[in-house]
Amino acid sequence: GSDEEVICALKQAGVYEKIESFKEGINTQLTKEFIQSGEILSGGETQKVVVARAFAAGAPAVIFDEPSSALDPIAENELFMSILEATKHKAALLISHRLSCVEDADYVLMLEQGQIIERGTHDSLMELSGKYAAMYRMQEKNYFAQDAEEKNWTHGGFVGFNISQSHFSNWTSGGQDNVNGLGTLKYNMNFAKGKSKWDNTLDLALGYSYFDFDEKPLKTDDRINLSSLYGFDVVKDELFITANLNFQSQFANGYDYKTDSTNRISAFLSPAYLTVGLGAQYTPTNWFSLNLAPASGRLTIVKDQELADQGAFGVKKALIDPTTGEILEHGSNFRMELGAQLIANVNYEIFKNVTFSSKLIVFYDYMQNRDFNALDKEYKCRFDFDWDNALVLKVNDWLNCNVTARLVYDEDIKPIEGESFLQFKEVLSVGISYRIP
Repeated sequence: GSDEEVICALKQAGVYEKIESFKEGINTQLTKEFIQSGEILSGGETQKVVVARAFAAGAPAVIFDEPSSALDPIAENELFMSILEATKHKAALLISHRLSCVEDADYVLMLEQGQIIERGTHDSLMELSGKYAAMYRMQEKNYFAQDAEEKNWTHGGFVGFNISQSHFSNWTSGGQDNVNGLGTLKYNMNFAKGKSKWDNTLDLALGYSYFDFDEKPLKTDDRINLSSLYGFDVVKDELFITANLNFQSQFANGYDYKTDSTNRISAFLSPAYLTVGLGAQYTPTNWFSLNLAPASGRLTIVKDQELADQGAFGVKKALIDPTTGEILEHGSNFRMELGAQLIANVNYEIFKNVTFSSKLIVFYDYMQNRDFNALDKEYKCRFDFDWDNALVLKVNDWLNCNVTARLVYDEDIKPIEGESFLQFKEVLSVGISYRIP
């Protein structure tokens, strides 16, 4: 075949990078049997080259006899996936004593002493519980050794999109045309092995409402939340020594829409909160955990200089000449706190397909290097609270209804109106949700 066909075949077999690393590339002489400058491949690499030759031949039918006997389970699985892809429009006969990818074959024949003793698909032969099933189960532990490692990892989540639209024409009860959209993504990736565990969660959302298509859309939801916790078991899956990290921010500019759509009060990385802490986690059940980190540092970031100059979100505001109004020294973009953090998590299935989740974060600053809160008054409470709740009603594999409510209390954030530092947000959404592995 042409060089392009050879390269394609080598890539399909998973050995192209090895061959390309040689000085002569695909023109390399293999083995030193005929030429001293020949290159030596390992047994597994040699098998991959043989398979690549079959791919490059372009024959309508191919026979593979023990093509993966020298490969480890992971490489074997990758090679079999390549064989299936390369022969999906051909007849392929695979002869093997190793059954790691037999379940992907269209039809299986089991031979003993030259005689066919069982035949059928993988599933039907497993249901038969004959010699094939016994051999498969016996080999499973060895064949899927890599799965044992992979099973240390569990992961999954969902991506959702909710949309609603209203149109009014000569509607005497009144109303305004509108379109609302909300996109969400939540993904968990957790590792557990021996006494160690590592839990990671990514939670993203962004939503807008259009009421007047000549004006800016109104933002209804916006969050970036990344949490990571490492734990070492000290009391039988109930008490862990932990190190945790949490990052929170938002994607887009936020405005005080009650004033006008140009009064910007937040932005990407303005604010952002990065918290790290050392402590312990108590998990008495699989749906509740309590983490206390008495040694925690929290960094508040206000990247937007205009907001930083205003002293937004607790950073040091700009120094301004009282006579001219000129900025003598810009506001700080960062604020560091050292304190204690408590995190309580609940994830409970109330009924089938009805799940309630709640996360409460409480932070207390030991340093207390500010004498006055965002309203230039004495603090009433030095604790910061962030309580996020969600009720998910799953209709089927695609449709669900979500109700979320979030309560925040932080006297370093200036209220939009009044003198209450209590913030509240509620979102009700119905839409499409797709579970991702």
